[in-house]
Amino acid sequence: DPTKGRAAAFELWKKTFPPILQYAESKGVKMAVEGWPGPAPYYPNLGCTPETLRAMIAECPSPALAVNFDPSHLVRIGIDYLRFLAEFGPRVVHCHGKDTAFDLDALYLHGNLGPSLKKAKGFGEEWWRYCIPGDGVVDWAKVVARLEDFGFNGIISVELEDYRYWKDWPAQLDGLRRARAHLAKWVR
Repeated sequence: DPTKGRAAAFELWKKTFPPILQYAESKGVKMAVEGWPGPAPYYPNLGCTPETLRAMIAECPSPALAVNFDPSHLVRIGIDYLRFLAEFGPRVVHCHGKDTAFDLDALYLHGNLGPSLKKAKGFGEEWWRYCIPGDGVVDWAKVVARLEDFGFNGIISVELEDYRYWKDWPAQLDGLRRARAHLAKWVR
């Protein structure tokens, strides 16, 4: 029940996930948590903040508990994505190539509550939106360097949640190509 929030979700997680993670560890499998906070207004998902991810690791320190690093989610909720990566980098097994852009005029117009009289366009809440790497605030050169510092040898997969590239298949290909071109500056 998402209306109960993250504390209730954590209580449920403590009852269910430690044995799953122990089994995964026994098989050499990692289970990656993506830090998507979940839908407004409750943001019920775990692992989206250092607070909840630390609690999950403290409850079950298994190396099977891994991270799918997606800086776009951290940016939109106000968490320093590079500091997060510095703390949890050794657990990163996958990375989403997705960015976040802010619209300061929209933020002025309706604050971080989102629009009241219209639906927010695309993937976001009008004052922020997901975008392709290079069109937002994430410093991908630093992200890639930090990942390399931790010996990351995984994939940075572009998660195309940029409404500007959702019109049709050619537009989606354009978005993917632009994202790849931006990331290719640092990914070897």
